[in-house]
Amino acid sequence: MAQDDSAFVEAIFDAICVLAKPDGVRVNEICRALSNGATSHDVEAALQRLLRVGRVKRNDLKGIWRLVDAVNPSPSIVSPTGRRPSARPAAAVPPPATLPLVHDRGIPAEVDEDGVVDPSQRAVIRDAVTSRQVVAAGPGFGKTAVACGRVAWLLRDGVEPAKILLLSFTRTAVREMRARILELARGVPDANAVEVRTIDSFAWRVRTGLSERPGEGQSYSQNIDETATMLDAPSPEVREYLDGFDHVVVDESQDLVGARARLIATMLRSLRPDAGWTVFLDPAQAIYDWSEECDGARGPQPSFEELLSALTPRPAYRELQHLHRTRDVGLRALLLGARKLVLDAPDNACRNLRSVLDARVTGEPLFASAAAESILACGCAPEDLLVLVRRRAEALEVSSRLTEKGVAHRLRFGGLPQVAAPWIAVVLNYACLQTGSTRVSRSDVEDAWAAVVEMNAWLTAGWNFEQVWSLLRRLGKGGTKSTIDIAAVATRLAGQSLPDDVVQREVGASGPILSTVHGSKGRESKHALLFLTRQHDVEPGEARVMYVGLSRAKERLDVRTLHAAHWRYLENSGRPWRKTESGHQQVEVGRAGDLDLARTVKVAALDLETQQGVLAAFDGRPRAIHIETSEARDWVRYAAVEGSTIPLAALSRDCEDDLRAVARRVDAKARTPMRVKHLRWFDLGSTGLSPEASMKVSLPEPWNSTRLFLTPVLVGPGVLFGASK
Repeated sequence: MAQDDSAFVEAIFDAICVLAKPDGVRVNEICRALSNGATSHDVEAALQRLLRVGRVKRNDLKGIWRLVDAVNPSPSIVSPTGRRPSARPAAAVPPPATLPLVHDRGIPAEVDEDGVVDPSQRAVIRDAVTSRQVVAAGPGFGKTAVACGRVAWLLRDGVEPAKILLLSFTRTAVREMRARILELARGVPDANAVEVRTIDSFAWRVRTGLSERPGEGQSYSQNIDETATMLDAPSPEVREYLDGFDHVVVDESQDLVGARARLIATMLRSLRPDAGWTVFLDPAQAIYDWSEECDGARGPQPSFEELLSALTPRPAYRELQHLHRTRDVGLRALLLGARKLVLDAPDNACRNLRSVLDARVTGEPLFASAAAESILACGCAPEDLLVLVRRRAEALEVSSRLTEKGVAHRLRFGGLPQVAAPWIAVVLNYACLQTGSTRVSRSDVEDAWAAVVEMNAWLTAGWNFEQVWSLLRRLGKGGTKSTIDIAAVATRLAGQSLPDDVVQREVGASGPILSTVHGSKGRESKHALLFLTRQHDVEPGEARVMYVGLSRAKERLDVRTLHAAHWRYLENSGRPWRKTESGHQQVEVGRAGDLDLARTVKVAALDLETQQGVLAAFDGRPRAIHIETSEARDWVRYAAVEGSTIPLAALSRDCEDDLRAVARRVDAKARTPMRVKHLRWFDLGSTGLSPEASMKVSLPEPWNSTRLFLTPVLVGPGVLFGASK
């Protein structure tokens, strides 16, 4: 059935509650109440699911449905139209499930030079360089701290920094681990030579001849697949690279699935026989084989843990024993009990853990606007708050409501574009304009940096000049020891693989982080606000997702219920969309690949200086932005701020194709929409044009020489207009 997911089934059930009449409700009445384009066939199929589980029944008259008397009650809700559903028939409510009791070992008091505070951590850190060990631990047990401590101890024990490789899953983790290692290994010469990378960055380095240059026409998944094949039968160059490592550390390896799991397992198997490795994992947090958008696993495939068990000789298995994340007694019991439940009783874990969390829910189920109000009412410092939802579409809805209320926030979920630091384009364009050259010295860059700091401090926030120069030296290879090549920087930014410390942590400047549970991996916060969706028949794997969500809190966990709207997803791209109550289509715009720099520069060529000036004045506060189309701009769909016609960014052809596909879900002959409204300009990044880009237009300096441009980050579920035949 086209609409066969839990959120849609729940929307049908709630519609029956809202419309409840003595003689029941007709299918066509339910369709009109939903206002999301659902067909009578979709509704009928959902009703059959509800019928099978005994929540509704059909009257004698064909097409008439009503509630079953024995349906469990739930808190009353208010629909988006303001109607309150009828009370559901009363029934005995089963008591909430209880979590298994787990002995809490507490937090030891001592701290040594490795930053270690318990014996189980110390045993992992101080094992021999040649040892091969798998370390299991839950969130907050210190996996990342022990990984950094392990590297620092190896450095102090005399292992050369360049012979240690540390791999993690996220860019945020890589940045934090690199800084922590340097702190723990103070006094060790060249400690910054330890190779600290994300899995994807490692794959690109091996795949492209160890030069860090992007593979032409290759996606991440293609490069990872090909890299795994290369490691299985390494060339002399790759063999030399692998033989150069005495020890490899892999953090958060439970997140490795599919090609990435095969890549790292193959790499570990291909190391020198006397080289050691330390792998950290937590099976209870293995959620990356579970969809961020829809219920259901992505298909059977061996876990990374299973691939590890096939390695010979078998590694030693260890477990960290002490929970360090929180001192709150209630949170500790919840974290320890939930982990044991997920690991020991996977068949019942989802139902029982949901029951435990439901007992913690405060207030009635909320729609997106009310959810935004509850975030405002949390009563904690914005920077201390992590807001978690299940799906990206829900994050977009809540973000839109927060923006309407003028609440600054940051976004962290799948599908967002990589955002390179905005100062890169501004500083290097200024330096080129002042010197008349794309080869600039340290003093040239320092002068440009000072000018940009004075012009717009937001562009440079969080950076100092030493960090700036170090990063540009790595990006601008090709210059002399005292200069950088701006053209090389542009070429690197034009590629698909960027150094981990170039890309910003989250999209957005400040405020609470709004994230999906998937996107929150590696994060912790003093206060976590977890929104559960209103679903009853959840799949067993959802227990791990809920566990990851509840384990982000350090001091306080609040649980609310989100009555999310039903979204559909395009088959090819997975882009979420829905039909609004007003009859328009609403669709996500702002995903990675939605903006095309070459098209942007082409349609903005005559206004390029003005356009880049508008972008450079951005101060981090989200602004209303919309998509327009005009004959003067070659019918390209471009983004402009309200009240302006200056094209700040142009949509890619793939994005336009998706917009047309959404419009045709309602009208099979609809054309590509002419306008998209209600978007937000949320952030700003630096982007480069590749030297092969054929512009066929004359650009003003310095952009003609540098090929570096500012690009806005658009976020939002936009509303489509002008898609009629």
